Amino acid sequence: MRRRVLVTAALPYANDDIHIGHITSTYLPADIYTRYLRLRGAEVIYVCGSDDHGTPIALAAKKRGVTPYEHASYYRERHIRDFKRMGIEFDIFYRTHSPENEELVRNFLIKAREKGLIYKKGTKQYRCPNCKMYLPDRFVIGTCPFCGAPNQYGDHCEVCGRQIPPGALVNPRCAICGTPAEVKDVTHFFFKLSALEEDLRRRLLTSKPHEEAMNYVLRRIEEGLKDRDISRENYRGFKMPFEDANDLYVYVRVDAPWGYVAATRKWAKEHGYTLEYRRGKDSPTEIVHFIGKDIIYHHFLFRPAMLMVSERFKLPTRYAVNGFLLLEGKKMSKSRGRYIKVSEITERYDHEYVRFYLAMKARNRLKDENRRRKDFQERINSDLIGNIGNLIHRVNTLAYRILDGTPRPEEMDEEDKEIVKVAEELLKRAEMKYEAINIGGVIDEILRAAGVGNSYLAKKEPRKNKSIAPGVLTSLLYLNATIVTVLHPIMPEHTRKIRESRGLKDFYREVPDASKIRIKEKPKPPFKKISVPEAS
Repeated sequence: MRRRVLVTAALPYANDDIHIGHITSTYLPADIYTRYLRLRGAEVIYVCGSDDHGTPIALAAKKRGVTPYEHASYYRERHIRDFKRMGIEFDIFYRTHSPENEELVRNFLIKAREKGLIYKKGTKQYRCPNCKMYLPDRFVIGTCPFCGAPNQYGDHCEVCGRQIPPGALVNPRCAICGTPAEVKDVTHFFFKLSALEEDLRRRLLTSKPHEEAMNYVLRRIEEGLKDRDISRENYRGFKMPFEDANDLYVYVRVDAPWGYVAATRKWAKEHGYTLEYRRGKDSPTEIVHFIGKDIIYHHFLFRPAMLMVSERFKLPTRYAVNGFLLLEGKKMSKSRGRYIKVSEITERYDHEYVRFYLAMKARNRLKDENRRRKDFQERINSDLIGNIGNLIHRVNTLAYRILDGTPRPEEMDEEDKEIVKVAEELLKRAEMKYEAINIGGVIDEILRAAGVGNSYLAKKEPRKNKSIAPGVLTSLLYLNATIVTVLHPIMPEHTRKIRESRGLKDFYREVPDASKIRIKEKPKPPFKKISVPEAS
């Protein structure tokens, strides 16, 4: 049976522009992985959408003089624009403020309460006396009660990774105006996450969706899972579907995760499938979910718990989790104003150069990756152009001059055939790295193979040794064709142009048949260097 895969990526919050940290951790590796799967013949769809709800959107909308829906739609369109600028293609980019999502959320809440997993109780919530409003978690700042880190938000410490209980933040203050926040007693609805501890532990131990992240999550379970507050006052979102809910709304931690299912339902309906075909609990579909490491807790515990309760939908088969992309050693943050927008970097550079560079940082591990000021220029000029581009252009040019652009496989000797084996090994090793969603590792393999090719070219000097030139250049054409194929999911436009210039159309499956290559026009360098003044 043809392999069937559903790729999902964390929903971007529709209140600001996308930055390159988001692209690196989540959307680019998911796009590359999707393209790789399609090269291998899999039936795959890539699903995402905008996260439309919450007080931050309502407040920003009020300042702009528009409705929250209009404000979320504005940033949703900007996200779509920026994804296109990066060559990131979704099969559907939907939104959480949709009838499909509202129905899914309502059904889950009703079923969970029937099972005794939703209850009401008193809790603490921050309120700003100056702004005269209750503060959502991201609008209150204080000191972490566990590790003492300053300037942490109300629900989660970015330093120690702990979830901060309601009202426990030390010296809380309003993030809008800086006024010390009051702690008020309120009555909310809670989801009994603690009742699902053993089910979640068993799932982690049997499925092992991500080794590094699993260890972190198991430690959180050992500490004891806390029931989670799932309602808010005066909120932007869906109303709680209970008669005793009064004016309480569904908190975003509930409705956003159902957005993946809602988007899949929308896509399935538009393409003549049932939702169960893609997400049903008995479906053979692999579900691969891409996130950044800052949302591990929610996506490994809270979201799976909701899916378990629903008893209808398959849980993610595996996760790809990347650490932060740091700027000169510091974490990017939209809320703290320290980031590089996609729109800024793609206006200055070829977007596929940016894809190549950021893909080097996406290794499906929790370790943070750093971006130094000159790093982008060095990696493009040295690795992409000096290594890969150099091999492609020199071999193509020599083949055009010496072989009239037509390879001669029959003239390869045993040493030349070893280069073909390098191409075969590259294909195998790259496939292993793609399957592990270690995109940076794929580039490592490409650079290693290109290095071997450049060394062989320098050693044999086919321009001077015409008698051995046909075999040498033919073997290197095999290697080049394989490098371009493996690079294709990362740089689809450039690699397509390179292959078409040599008369090749199809990608992957096996080492490309170099005998089909025809270089009919004088080759041009496939890539252009970035000058020093441009680099930043």
